[in-house]
Amino acid sequence: MPTAVPQTDAGGWPLGDGAHRWVTLEGGDPSVRGHEVHAARWPGSGAGAPVMLVHGLAGSHLNWTHLAPLLAERLDTSEVWAPDLSGFGLTLPVAGGATLPAQVRLLEGFVRTVAPGRRCVVVGNSMGGVVSLLLASRWPAGMEALALIAPAGPIPAGRFPDGEVSTQLAVAATPVAGPVLTARWLHHRDPAAHVDSMLRLCSIDPATFPDPHRQARIELMEARRAMPHSADALVDATRSAMAYAIGPARARVWQAVDELHLPVLLIHGDRDRLIPLEASLALVARRPDWTLRIHPGRGHTPMLDAADAIADDLVMWRQAPQPR
Repeated sequence: MPTAVPQTDAGGWPLGDGAHRWVTLEGGDPSVRGHEVHAARWPGSGAGAPVMLVHGLAGSHLNWTHLAPLLAERLDTSEVWAPDLSGFGLTLPVAGGATLPAQVRLLEGFVRTVAPGRRCVVVGNSMGGVVSLLLASRWPAGMEALALIAPAGPIPAGRFPDGEVSTQLAVAATPVAGPVLTARWLHHRDPAAHVDSMLRLCSIDPATFPDPHRQARIELMEARRAMPHSADALVDATRSAMAYAIGPARARVWQAVDELHLPVLLIHGDRDRLIPLEASLALVARRPDWTLRIHPGRGHTPMLDAADAIADDLVMWRQAPQPR
């Protein structure tokens, strides 16, 4: 664990009203108990359900630094949490590595630990959206509502990510060479250039994107270069996520979609290069009781460059009468 990382609520990277915490998991699956999860927490302005924000592939709690304080202020919530998933951010991998089933177990253990006995609102982006959906299917008693931002669920036939994204995914998924090439990509690239590249993949122009947390993103990327598990975690998660998007595990996603009896909000940008809008259209076609919000001109992570609009979506959805 890097010594520069704050171990308490004091100090650390600038998160506005957010604070860094290390949470030792106490509940959930035995495979995750005792594991330390790094997270950020924003105190809420109400007494309503806690909100859990779940990042996507190669992400961290920093994916939520624009949206989280808005939700803490505008939603009736006691607190907003953004954990680093297994093998990402500053959280070490749990047993099972960074695969989606391992992420589900970690997320359940985290929610049971920080919000024991409470039903939560879970907001997941990309891979984190599928993790959140699978958790809701596995443990519906812990969920009050579910919001999915560009979830990396089943992708319709013939509608894959664009060429650059597909190439990067294919490299990570390549047997034997995948970990080597991914490690080279992580460790031999300037951290600032890496951050900018990831933003561009999400259809965000780094030159015009006002980001008070840019330095924190660069420092986290620098820290991850020194972590021996970083490349393996990215490869494990990529291969696992692809199985749920285009492989045999997609059947498990459809099963979860069919079984879910919670209010669900789908949010998707129409310029998403990673998960095509058609994937969310297919979900809502199967579940017309779900609510869909499409954001013109936005990409894969609208909670970054359209945080105010996404916060409005979530507030209006939570305030609207929910189907029973």
